[in-house]
Amino acid sequence: MSLTGARTALAAALSEVDGVQGYPYRPRTPRTGDAWPTLAVLERDRGLSFMTTWRVLVLLSGDEQQASEWMDANTSDLVDALDPVAFVDSIEPVALVVSGNDTPALQITLRRE
Repeated sequence: MSLTGARTALAAALSEVDGVQGYPYRPRTPRTGDAWPTLAVLERDRGLSFMTTWRVLVLLSGDEQQASEWMDANTSDLVDALDPVAFVDSIEPVALVVSGNDTPALQITLRRE
């Protein structure tokens, strides 16, 4: 699958989770629930193939308690939705700068051949 195809597949998988809208690329004006993949690393695997590492960002509510409650309720749904597309290595809360403000987000690290 091409990188563009993988982006599209990741966006579609993310959109299967309640409250999440997946995009192949970062939307111009990200809002709570928006999610998109970013290419992290291409590593040489066997022969001419590459192992691709993706980072998926899911923008959460600016309210810390709401963001935490959403993470608690939906993390396993995110893993289940992404599993057919790529192997989830890790999920960690991060802060993204959106419109000049730090906004809570989840950063999901995934691998696929």
